[in-house]
Amino acid sequence: MISRTSYQNTKLESQNTKLQLQNTKLQLQNTKLQLQNSKLQLQNSKLQLQNTKLQPQNTKLLSQKRNDRDPEHNISV
Repeated sequence: MISRTSYQNTKLESQNTKLQLQNTKLQLQNTKLQLQNSKLQLQNSKLQLQNTKLQPQNTKLLSQKRNDRDPEHNISV
């Protein structure tokens, strides 16, 4: 009876060790994905900032384009 209990205990410990290893691997994978996500968020923030900086220039160019197409409505100050 004792040897059977000891065998079952050893078997459960082995299973537990395998699950802990699997958990560690998943945590590492999760950390890598979080890092990748952080890098992408940073890249996105940089692009949003660049976009914000370019918006006034874009508005100005669109306005010039409209004025070039329709000079009658071009108001000079």
